[in-house]
Amino acid sequence: MEVERGFSDAVMAETRAILLGLDLAHSLELKLIILESDSEVVIKEICGVLCNFKYWGRMVNMIKRKLSLFHDCKNTFARRANNMVAHYRAKHALNEGTRTWIKDVPNFIRGQLCKDIFH
Repeated sequence: MEVERGFSDAVMAETRAILLGLDLAHSLELKLIILESDSEVVIKEICGVLCNFKYWGRMVNMIKRKLSLFHDCKNTFARRANNMVAHYRAKHALNEGTRTWIKDVPNFIRGQLCKDIFH
């Protein structure tokens, strides 16, 4: 994949993860969601603050279309230090593959989840 203007494949991974999350939220028939990302550039793009970059702009447009399926959505940027659960989950997925937990919190992030909540 071509890297453009200093953005890496991490942006593509983030947009893909957001799309998968939106698909899950839609399949669960959620109406009100919070879309939180540690990628400030992706959140700014979704909110229309930045212009589309050709190599991932199409993914952002797909995100915008999917967001229209929800009654309300708050898009927020969260620094990684404030949401280490997402970081640990992504690292875990690299080694163990993807998996979705709906009701149970996996042991490998339980302690960090408490830290993030009370941070």
